[in-house]
Amino acid sequence: MKKIHYILICFAIVAVCTLAWLGTIASPDMLDPAPQPHLIELMLFDAQKSTVRVSVEYEGTFKHVGSGFVASPDGYIITARHVADMPAPYRVTWQNGIYADATVVFVSTFTDCAVLKIDGVGLDCLSLRATRPHLGETVYVIGSPVGELFENYVTRGIVAKLRVALPALNLTDLFMIDAAVNVGNSGGPIFDEHGYVIGIAIAKMPHADGMGFAVCAEDIADTLQKARNEKRARSSSASAVEVATVGS
Repeated sequence: MKKIHYILICFAIVAVCTLAWLGTIASPDMLDPAPQPHLIELMLFDAQKSTVRVSVEYEGTFKHVGSGFVASPDGYIITARHVADMPAPYRVTWQNGIYADATVVFVSTFTDCAVLKIDGVGLDCLSLRATRPHLGETVYVIGSPVGELFENYVTRGIVAKLRVALPALNLTDLFMIDAAVNVGNSGGPIFDEHGYVIGIAIAKMPHADGMGFAVCAEDIADTLQKARNEKRARSSSASAVEVATVGS
């Protein structure tokens, strides 16, 4: 009988020690802290702040036609040419619901890029990468493929092919990505893993998955510079006309 009592006492001691040990393991002080945001996640959060939805006025309401991004602190917006080729008022909308009226200041048929202008100073903007895309590098695409429902939707892929022509749009020297792009993504920025814009999405191959076409950042930069030059020339002409009118 004493032997049985001894065994029971031993079991009880083992059980208490085991429960105490498990309690120590499960103690809140011993749990892992909340995971910190990944660098890619932080980069994309910042990128989304400068990505916009582009809409055009149609029959009294604004209709979503594509995506774009703020390319300069003074309000230049980059999008795709076919997004901004209608003679109508435009509007750009940020993910927080703030919007601004936009004017088309330049359209390039050679690069399929368009430049919109909004009033603004010190706007959050994205930076264009100086080097061309590399085959196989990871890319992220941000855009609004179906308007507000999936605003600033992110897809991921790689640069799938370099120096591609797209005869249907009379374009050359594009690059291809296998990240998903859909109607409404046009004009949306394509990023590298460091948050630099390496292009914009302009088209996808119909009835084919993972075959998206993009304009290189160097062509975007060239289009943006031409837009600035043209706007400066228009301002100078307008000033000259005003001076001539006042002096006449």
